[in-house]
Amino acid sequence: MHNKVSIDATIATVNATTGVVTGVSAGTVTITYTLNNVCGSVIATKTLTVYALPDAGKISGDSLICIGQTVTLSETIPGGLWSISNANASISSSGLLSGIAAGKDTVRYTISDGTCTNRAIYVVTI
Repeated sequence: MHNKVSIDATIATVNATTGVVTGVSAGTVTITYTLNNVCGSVIATKTLTVYALPDAGKISGDSLICIGQTVTLSETIPGGLWSISNANASISSSGLLSGIAAGKDTVRYTISDGTCTNRAIYVVTI
């Protein structure tokens, strides 16, 4: 008995054991699964579209701030949403970063095109 999964690996990869498909680049790909046993062969196919991630751009600004200090971070792609990973800092919708407690924090700037979402990440130290 022999089972086989085939896919265009320039568009996506598939884990033959779990069936998990991972996009590699934008495009359309057909996954073919062939099951061979003593009764013959059975072939199943599935066509998937892999969409390109939107460009989240880059974040710039001071990465070292003091508790109680504020700095404005800038993004290269407008229209995204700012967020922060924990409570060492806070960030406003305009990119105004405020230091709250000593430590590191991760700033995220998220862009979505309605199909896919991507993030720019910026580490700050307070």
